[in-house]
Order: sequence, then structure tokens, then C-alpha cells
Amino acid sequence: MRLKRDRVAHVTGYDTRAAVLRRALAMKLVDTATGSLSKALRNADFVVLAIPVADILGALKNPKIPFDPESLIMDVGSTKRLIMNAADQRVPPIKFVGGHPLAGNERRGLDAVEYDMFDGKAFPLIRGKFATDKDFRRVSRLVRALGARPFAMSADEHDRITGLTIGLPHTIAFLMRSIYERERKIKGSRVDDLSGSSIWSTMRVSKSDPVMVGDFIRSNRDWVEHWWNEMARADAKPLKKKRR
Repeated sequence: MRLKRDRVAHVTGYDTRAAVLRRALAMKLVDTATGSLSKALRNADFVVLAIPVADILGALKNPKIPFDPESLIMDVGSTKRLIMNAADQRVPPIKFVGGHPLAGNERRGLDAVEYDMFDGKAFPLIRGKFATDKDFRRVSRLVRALGARPFAMSADEHDRITGLTIGLPHTIAFLMRSIYERERKIKGSRVDDLSGSSIWSTMRVSKSDPVMVGDFIRSNRDWVEHWWNEMARADAKPLKKKRR
């Protein structure tokens, strides 16, 4: 939406579902919509892989997907180590820059579209093995056109930090919702009566697409488990009471 309305680029949308393509055109999110992957990729300056992490990995590992060697490929997946490794190992080589916009909401698909979603938001970028400095600058310009703040970092550092800031809270939210719904079946409406803003704020992201969330938790499992263990150790330390 941002790129099209600001006339930054001619946007082609690809999806396997015709209904999604029709809706994207009706919402004026894209200039062109197609269900043909080869047509979508042909002569593209930029290709953005905006799909769950497991599907990004599948696309990068699939030799039948006809990425144009002149195209700049980027992704917006929530974890980076496995994706960068797959991109760097692709044959023939592709110019790839990994990305992760720290923006969005708990809604799914086209229901989540917001024009100013990226305004002022952090957008870390990880340069692939075959991307040049010029390629990295081009991707950075595209990110700034969205209103976001691009900056470089390593895939390892990204996954370590987001294991804490994204993976851990998402697992907490989904676990809390599971326990909440179970208790609600037992105690009925009283659970709703005694549910204030605290629990709803904590569980908000449990409305996210479970496939998407499951993918980025599994692909960063080691760091998510690390932060769970850190939290458990911190919780195990008794708080010292201050003497008056």
C-alpha cells in the first residue's frame, strides 16, 4: 500500500488464491496481481518473500523457483539464521538481503494492512553472501520509503535478541491463552468477569496466525529455550524484603 500510494514502485502481487488477488486489487494494494509465480518474478527489481519462515526456507531451497539473477531478493521473516544460510547456499547464487520489520499487528493477511504500519519502526537488515554494498544500499532505500529505520546487524545477533523480545512473549501469550480457555470451560463466565486489561494485553498476540508463530519459534528454538531458562532462574531467586 505504501509503495503504491506514494508512487515509489510498480507493485506486483503474487498469491496462490484468486480471491486474495481480487481483494488486493480492490483495495488498491497492487498495480498487477497474478497467480503465476514465473510472471511475478520475471524482470523484478525487488522480490519480497512475505510468507512464514518455513515457506521462505522452502522457496529458497527449491531450484524450480525461477528467481531472476538480476533481482534483489529480500524477506520479512522473524528469524534470520536459517534463512540467510539457505539464501547463501542457493545455486545459482542470488543477491539476497534478509530483513525483519519490527512492525505489524495480531491480524492476518490483508486484514492487517495499515498505510503507516512501518512509520519509525526498526527494520534490521542482514546482507547475504552475494549481495554487494550497492545492493544493501538499494534495499535500505526501499525500507526508508516505507517510513522504517533500516540498520545492519548479523543473523546471530538478531536471533539471540528476538528470541527474548519476540519468541518468548509469543510463547507466553499462547500458553496463557490455552490455560485461560481451559479454565473458562471449567469455571464459566466468572473467568471473564475477573479478566481485566492485564491478561488481555498479555494474550493479545495469541490472536496471531499460529502457523506463522510456530514457524519462527521452531526456527529459533535454541534462543527461545535459553530465555525461558533465564526467566525460570530469575523467578527462582527469592525477592529480599526491605526492612523498614
